[in-house]
Amino acid sequence: FKLNVMNGTIKIRTVLIGVHTDQLPEKFNLFPNPASNIIHLDMEDGNLSDASVVIVSSDGKIYPGKLEIYQGHGVMDISFIPNGIYNLRIVYQNRNYRIPFCKF
Repeated sequence: FKLNVMNGTIKIRTVLIGVHTDQLPEKFNLFPNPASNIIHLDMEDGNLSDASVVIVSSDGKIYPGKLEIYQGHGVMDISFIPNGIYNLRIVYQNRNYRIPFCKF
């Protein structure tokens, strides 16, 4: 990740090097990104209620989160974490997925 903050605007640049495409979280869609208080998580095929999630900061601190499920759509309150860059770590069917996001 490369994070630039200029005049109140946050720009995030992501570069993936040496990652197999089957390791990418194509099953999941996290939005909005960046986010301030709430993130939404959708899953292409499957049931989000079978997934477990935690938030991991860029320095490795783990924030337990509660993913509320409404008609297959996940909503998570992130207002309690400080501003910064995080990974949403998802465990689904014994596989780990990480989705980067920015909280401001």
